[in-house]
This record gives sequence, structure tokens and C-alpha cells, in this order.
Amino acid sequence: MKVVVVPSNHEIFSITGNLSNLLQAEQLNYAVAASCIEATKETLANLRCEDEWDKIWDEAATLAQAHEVEVSPLRRRRRLPTNLSDSVVEAHTGGNTSVHEYRTVLYYATIDTLLQDLNDRFSELNLSLLKSLQALVPNSGTFLNLSSLQPFLTHYGIDEEGISSELLTALTVLREVSPLTSINQVYSHLNEVKECFPLLLEALQIAMTIGVTTATAERTFSSLRRLKTYLRSTMSQERLNHLSLLHIERDLSTKLWDNLDDVVLKFSLEHKNSRMVLQ
Repeated sequence: MKVVVVPSNHEIFSITGNLSNLLQAEQLNYAVAASCIEATKETLANLRCEDEWDKIWDEAATLAQAHEVEVSPLRRRRRLPTNLSDSVVEAHTGGNTSVHEYRTVLYYATIDTLLQDLNDRFSELNLSLLKSLQALVPNSGTFLNLSSLQPFLTHYGIDEEGISSELLTALTVLREVSPLTSINQVYSHLNEVKECFPLLLEALQIAMTIGVTTATAERTFSSLRRLKTYLRSTMSQERLNHLSLLHIERDLSTKLWDNLDDVVLKFSLEHKNSRMVLQ
């Protein structure tokens, strides 16, 4: 009964989807993100039990009945022939898959893969660096705090003794500036007097290039796969740029519908040789 894929994947990916949305936010609290990553891994690990699987299986059976999908009787797994005892069998012929196989091969395997990927991507070192990054965010309670920054400075080989005086001076300088909200704004302001903050600017540059701090750029690249399909492979670079801008900044482009007549008027004035009568 492969319909079990629907409730199992919905249960699993609804958890990871929330974390994905958080990590792609333009304004990210790194300490909160690190806590959410750890919570997500713990939640997925807690799903890997028979009680949770029984709920998934019951939901799948209910879903199958609601859509008139036949639920085949479950049989025991076929015994492996003796002449294949020393071989690797990747698929079984005939018969129906048992509940045990669905649980281990499908449900548990999906959770194990996700946990392994999360552990590879967000190791203990990465999480400590993520929490340390929060000290470079201006609206953080640990903004430019040396002890909070220490894991980050140690990992990237930045002189802690040299940067300590820069942190104190930067706090005084930035206190006179209008409220800042991002690492980019801090960097832009301190870069005007870069001779005073060489080490701090180096740390800010590194922070701005770390993947989790550049969600806007990552969304830009992922959007290109949806825009430049094989049906649009011959479009010009100029048209691709314009479509990309409309798609990526769709929160702004959707507002054009409120003033569509103005858009049509401007287009008709700029393209007077158009064969279409726009107004």
C-alpha cells in the first residue's frame, strides 16, 4: 500500500519545511536558528518509533478507503532462496510488502537520511559558529561581545586581542548611528573608516559570505531553474534578467496590478511602433 508515502512524507517534511523557511528568511536570528535546528533534529528522532509509525499507517489506511484505493492483504516476506544467500538482492519478486518493510525501508530510512543530512550540514561546530554569529547582528543582546564572538574568531584565525579594542570603539561609533538591523549595514557604516576596524571588518566580511546569511542570493539561484526551462532556453539575457527581477521581487511586482493602467500607458508611450492597440 504505497499510499502510506503521502501521510509519512507530510508528517516529516512539514517539520523540515518550517526550518527551511526560517533559514531562508532575510532577517535571521542565528541563535534562534541554531535552537530550531537542534529542536528539528530531536523532533525527527522522536518520530522514529513504532507508536508514530502506527499512527501513520492508520492514517494511510483511512486515506486509502476514502479514495477507494484497494488495500492489499499483507503477507510475510518471501524467504530468500539458498542459491542467493551470498548475493545482494535489491528487490523482491511477487508477494506484497509487509508492514515491517514499509516501516524500515520507507519511513525509518527517510528519517535516517534527513537526520544524517542535518548532522552533516549542521554539526556541533557549525551550530556553535551560528550562535557566535549572532554577536555580529546589531539588534542582538550580545552585539559585539568578545566572549560571544570567541568561537567565530578562533575558527577563522582572527586575532582576539587585537579585535577587542576595535569592538569597544565600534560600539561607541555605532551608538550614534540610527538603528541598524543587519550585518550589511554595520559593515557599510564601519567601512567608511576602515583604517580603524581592519579585524572587525574582516570578521563582518566572513559573516556576510556564510551560506545561512545569504538567503536572498540562494533564492535567486533557485529561481533560475524555474525561469530558464528547456522551453525558454533561447531567451536573451536581457529578458531573463527582467523575468528574474519580477519573480524574485514578486512582493513588489504583484503591486503592479493595483496600477495596471499606468503600466500599460508607460509601455505604449515607450513602444509607439507597437502593432497592438493598448489603450
